[in-house]
Amino acid sequence: MIVLLMALAFAVQDDAAADEAIAAYDAAYLKTKEGERAALVRTLAQTKHEKVVPKLSAALAVKDKTIRLAAVQGLGGFAEAAPALRLSATKALVAGINLTINATDLEMKDAILAALGPLKDEYAVTTIKINLEDRSLKITATAVTAAVALRSKDLIQPLISLLKESEKTLKAAGNPTLKGKKPVSAKKDANDPEELKVDRAANIIPSAQAALESLTGQKNANGEAWDAWWTKARPNFTLNKD
Repeated sequence: MIVLLMALAFAVQDDAAADEAIAAYDAAYLKTKEGERAALVRTLAQTKHEKVVPKLSAALAVKDKTIRLAAVQGLGGFAEAAPALRLSATKALVAGINLTINATDLEMKDAILAALGPLKDEYAVTTIKINLEDRSLKITATAVTAAVALRSKDLIQPLISLLKESEKTLKAAGNPTLKGKKPVSAKKDANDPEELKVDRAANIIPSAQAALESLTGQKNANGEAWDAWWTKARPNFTLNKD
């Protein structure tokens, strides 16, 4: 009974601290210049509480990018919180990455993906999976890193698919008849979509390989070998979350 009363007292104090932090944030926000509001968001995020999450979530939709980035950093800071809080932070980030203002901004997408992995909540799996297929090397690479940090069995097959697709792209690029464009000896254009695709593939192959090895503890030579191994191992495979 004493333990229960102490827990209830702590919860009341926790609520009181959150209410106080939110009240201070609301009071200061409108009085603070737009370019200085990010600091208020960072201060609010130091209070790890369910009531704070909606405020940080709302900050992901404002015009000022410094505020949005501060909100991402704040929500990512919930990585050491209780599972319920990590889920709330994850849901807020997933909602944020789908907002047009963030979805069309490479820096925001990258920041949100980087924050999602360490929260280690399965709710982020679909978002990470989608971004493994992004055309941008930067976003795909961050999604791979997020997949490793999240450590979900459901991301192993998407990583294998990414590896196979990248190997296929690189193989085709080495054969002008398969590439269907210009010979590889021709002058390259840094903005050529085909060249960017090949560059993405070349950079993703080693990181996808490393990600699969980290998640599974296995080593395989290429995507086909990983696929064959996973077909057999998947039913009984248990991923080490640590």
